Amino acid sequence: MIRVFVYGSLLSGLHNHGALRDSVCIKKDEIAKGFLMFDIGNIPACIHTGKSWDVIMGEVYEVNKETFNRLDRLEGFPSFYDRIEYKMLEKPVWIYIHRKISQIVPLVASGDWREYYTQKQEAR
Repeated sequence: MIRVFVYGSLLSGLHNHGALRDSVCIKKDEIAKGFLMFDIGNIPACIHTGKSWDVIMGEVYEVNKETFNRLDRLEGFPSFYDRIEYKMLEKPVWIYIHRKISQIVPLVASGDWREYYTQKQEAR
């Protein structure tokens, strides 16, 4: 099995979570250090900073190869998003990161997409 850390539209209850339908959630409300999150529309984009004070919130899932390939397609890997290995819960997980934030977009300072997205939807 392959472990994946999700932090945006793949979170439980959000619009792309169905892509994880055959997967097991290992941990909710997990923190990944060394990442900044940006709002690029209806999805977030994270970049790897390596700075421990930059954090994002998410969930860790155990996925099979078929689901991992489905996530690669959904995330536009390797052209739109890249992915890196990151140690979490004593094992490596994959985290999808944006190749490059090339425009001025809002920072999600809390690193919590669910909270940010909910507030964004309520403000409409």
